[in-house]
Amino acid sequence: SQVAHEKYKFSDGKDTIIIEIDDEDWGGLSVGPDETITIYGEVDGNTLRANEIDVKRITK
Repeated sequence: SQVAHEKYKFSDGKDTIIIEIDDEDWGGLSVGPDETITIYGEVDGNTLRANEIDVKRITK
């Protein structure tokens, strides 16, 4: 679910993470709350928060 501009909450049913996804990184993909997606990225080394992900690509 979207929690703020370019910030989204994802859960695998056990754990939850908040990820910032720039609008252009969606690549026109439309995703519903019950769809499974794969997020490709890396932990952002430029921040003190270890759970910040730099998203590169998203696929269904």
